Amino acid sequence: MADKIERSEIIETIKSTPFFETLKADEEALGEIADGLTIWHFEETAILVMEGDVGDSLYVIHKGSVRILKTTLAGEEYTVVTLSHNEHACIGELSLFDTERRSATVVAEVPTDVLIMKKEIFDKFADRYPRHALNIFRKLAGVMSTRLRKANDDIITLFEALVSEIEQDVVADETT
Repeated sequence: MADKIERSEIIETIKSTPFFETLKADEEALGEIADGLTIWHFEETAILVMEGDVGDSLYVIHKGSVRILKTTLAGEEYTVVTLSHNEHACIGELSLFDTERRSATVVAEVPTDVLIMKKEIFDKFADRYPRHALNIFRKLAGVMSTRLRKANDDIITLFEALVSEIEQDVVADETT
């Protein structure tokens, strides 16, 4: 657990997080979100989330920074991105939709405090504040849409590189 973080600090972090920006004017809804969060502290190099584990929580970086890691088929880890509290970053946002396996490992770069929202807490919030939940889901859908478009572009780039490599090998074989 983290040291005691004042409720007002938690609310300010929530307000500055893009997923929750539509709550800024609703103190009651902000308070309900703040009261439903768990606060955890992770030391440098601690694992917050492990790729492949089942996820049921959204993490908001309150202080510190994390590295998002993926594992290749060869078992090698590579850093996808580094996120910090200055970016008002969230991790595990897909867990608000489902409780599927985590797609990446998240490691604290420095001592890091995160605010954790369990899916069940968000579901209760959504039942009570459907308009806010809809706006949060719209933000999440926008983020996922951007990521999907980038993934599609990456797949095309990789496919084109593979085809080019195969074509070069075929030409090389024909000339020998």
